[in-house]
Amino acid sequence: MLKVDYGQTECLAKFGKDPRVYQTTVKEFLKDDAGNLTGAVISYLKPQRDPDTGRTSMVPTGEDFTFTTASWPLSQQVSWAARAMWPMPLASA
Repeated sequence: MLKVDYGQTECLAKFGKDPRVYQTTVKEFLKDDAGNLTGAVISYLKPQRDPDTGRTSMVPTGEDFTFTTASWPLSQQVSWAARAMWPMPLASA
């Protein structure tokens, strides 16, 4: 069962796909010369089980994507909740 809030529903209707990206972590934040945040390099993760301890940890897959603030839908009429849900892979690293 995929539970969604109105922000996810709005993004899905407006942009055609679920805005949530699972099993990821921020690898690097990108900034301009003035120090403003301009994007982030996001790394996909996968579960890996340690055979000795049985513990599962999340490890990078080696696949990354870059999310830039230029790709935010700020010029389009969407709610603050939809903007908060926007971290979708829009540009490849």
